[in-house]
Amino acid sequence: MKRNWILLAVLILFVVLFTGCTQNVDRVQIMFPNQSEQIAVGQELKLIPSIYGGSGTLVFESDDEEIVTVSGDVVTGVALGSANITVYFEEDPNVSDIVEIIVADLAGTSMVINANSNVLVKNETLQLTALIIPSYASQEVTWSSSNVDVATISETGLVTGVSEGSVVMTAVSTIDTTLTASYTIQVNNYATATNITITNTETELFVGHDLQMTCTILPANASPTPIWAVGVIGDTGTATITELGVLSGLTAGTVTVLAKDPYNQTIRGTYNITVKYDDPESVAITAGTFLKKIGQTVQLTATVAPATANQNVTWTSSDTAIATVSAAGLVTLVSYGDVTITATSVEDSLITATYAIEDIPEATGLTVTYTGTYPMENGGTLQLVSTMAFAAGVETSGIDQTVTWSSSNTAAATVDPTTGLVTRVNVYFDVIITATSNAYPSITGTFRLQPLSWQ
Repeated sequence: MKRNWILLAVLILFVVLFTGCTQNVDRVQIMFPNQSEQIAVGQELKLIPSIYGGSGTLVFESDDEEIVTVSGDVVTGVALGSANITVYFEEDPNVSDIVEIIVADLAGTSMVINANSNVLVKNETLQLTALIIPSYASQEVTWSSSNVDVATISETGLVTGVSEGSVVMTAVSTIDTTLTASYTIQVNNYATATNITITNTETELFVGHDLQMTCTILPANASPTPIWAVGVIGDTGTATITELGVLSGLTAGTVTVLAKDPYNQTIRGTYNITVKYDDPESVAITAGTFLKKIGQTVQLTATVAPATANQNVTWTSSDTAIATVSAAGLVTLVSYGDVTITATSVEDSLITATYAIEDIPEATGLTVTYTGTYPMENGGTLQLVSTMAFAAGVETSGIDQTVTWSSSNTAAATVDPTTGLVTRVNVYFDVIITATSNAYPSITGTFRLQPLSWQ
């Protein structure tokens, strides 16, 4: 019987010892590596305490959920301040430790500024947002404008356009003033257009006449004054247009008119118009000066009236054996005789003008030679002789072939105007003797007496 009681006592002791070893809570310690941790608002931190002498289910609690919240073993900063986090065994709350979590403003590593546009209309607003990285760092910044006459900015980053121009907005971290970011904004007097429609209904415009172009521009706060332009690849006519949209026709054909937004010229309205000439009423021909001599040329110019008519004409010669005429009105005298040049309007073949060239001389040139001995002393004489050249087939027997002689320097030599006898006055002077046809004054020939030193 005594032996049974002994066995029962041993069994009870074993149970007690076994149960105590399983819980171990009376000898367990929980310790945080640091007695305080610092985090930022929004930042999470996993708490990993050290456990000595046992194990069990850990419970974490915050004494101020408005400062720090806890979920499992992860704490999150909610607001600036501090809160104590207590950790204990669920089996024995007396085994515990406390860590202080300080929620503070933390400096970031970089900053960017975000906005939905970099263009702002005068008197309108644009919200800028500064994002400091990492996101749990302090997001507090101070804002400044590089030119408050162009745009201002509020403490919250709200930009207000003041006048047209470019301005730079800068955000500076309040925790670390070396951490900054900038954002450039273009302030315009008007919004960028979304649609431009030219509203004219006319489809034709005459050369030399004007047409006021008009358009509608959306939205209502877009610039009411577009940039007017004219002409694109493929146009066959030409025109000009003023800043105020007054279109003037220059040459006939199709012309494209453009109205472009001054802030984004890819936003535009287009309009096609046909430019036409007025009907021609008359043609007049003017001629430049020229020598009436075979081989010479003369430029003819045709002017069509009215000035707003097509000025283009076609040129023809009544006898191309006597004179030819180019498409540009350049006449070339080919042979002697009379010829008529005609200019005809390309718009109306009944509108013409003529220019007559009469008495083209038969002579084509004149040469001067001498006979006798070349005079080498003052007072010496030299007989000059003129010879006329004529077009092929010309009967020369009835043509006056006499000439009139003249000296370019009578101090060097004189010449008899009728006979061509030259008398040297100073053999050291240079002189040119000219023979001019009496029948054809435009035809001349020359002879040069060189100074003695040239011999």
